[in-house]
Amino acid sequence: MKKIFRLILIIWAVGFVCFVVWHHLAYGPRTRAKVPQLEAASALVAAPPEDQLVHRHVTSKSGQVLVDRTYQSQRDYAAVRAYYDTALTTHGWTFDGEKPVHDWGRDLGGKTARYRRGEDCASLQWAGERANYGWTYSLSFTWSWTGCR
Repeated sequence: MKKIFRLILIIWAVGFVCFVVWHHLAYGPRTRAKVPQLEAASALVAAPPEDQLVHRHVTSKSGQVLVDRTYQSQRDYAAVRAYYDTALTTHGWTFDGEKPVHDWGRDLGGKTARYRRGEDCASLQWAGERANYGWTYSLSFTWSWTGCR
């Protein structure tokens, strides 16, 4: 019984390592190419001059890229959303919907507006009127081998 269990464990481990290597080879080059593309897309969409950049973050792993900026703003959601609807549309992004966001089941008034351009996604996340995160909204540009979620 121990030999069968050990054999199954070895087969699983080898299969897992093979999957990781395959995934890296299949999606690594495309991921590396997407990072500067999404950074450029992010740079094209400037924030309103009165909004303050709180944090900028770029991360990637095989098959996924995220370029994210968070801001402090005195504007309300409608004004921020209208601004980015125009700014993103100008650069070829299409509005794809809006949904509420909950923080561990709590409704703090958060929302996410989604946009698409080809295989890339952008999202405008509003923290919510009752949130206290140190930022008002974020604008994220993403790519994933599984598509926009």
